[in-house]
Amino acid sequence: MHNRVFECHDDLVQAARSHTTRSERGVFVGTGSAADDPLFEPVVEWIMEVASGEIAPHARLQSLWTWSADQYSNPPHIHPNVSWAAIYCLEPGDPQGDDPLNGHSVLYSPLRSNYWDPGVDHLRTQSHWSARLNRGDLLLFPGYLQHSAHYSGTEPRTIIAMNIEWLPVAPRP
Repeated sequence: MHNRVFECHDDLVQAARSHTTRSERGVFVGTGSAADDPLFEPVVEWIMEVASGEIAPHARLQSLWTWSADQYSNPPHIHPNVSWAAIYCLEPGDPQGDDPLNGHSVLYSPLRSNYWDPGVDHLRTQSHWSARLNRGDLLLFPGYLQHSAHYSGTEPRTIIAMNIEWLPVAPRP
């Protein structure tokens, strides 16, 4: 995780909120139109720089969307045909209630098992990792990792989410 708050933070929050819509069923949905908003360019450039330095050179944005709501649930899922995913937290919100994972981004181990004995106890105790992202936090993770988030609070939790791919590098002669 890295932390950076941009000078245009308040404008980013407003733009992210404007790119989040409520479906007919009352579910908040991020829209792909956020990828065309030039306001997000500095964030994307910084995240591609971080990804290129930490994971592999030549990172490129594949897709981008936003989430912003005071109540939402994004059930466990993966991002098929994606190398890595990123979550950048604009505003963490103010989680309410007794659920210790409220407002957390949760990553699930692909090594989970429905079998238990002492030899595989580490799979049970390390089956997920979670973090409550703060303003400016960036979380990068492989797209094949199942992940989820749910949030219930008094203030909107606002994030920018994206998928990242890498350009192939031509071999040197």
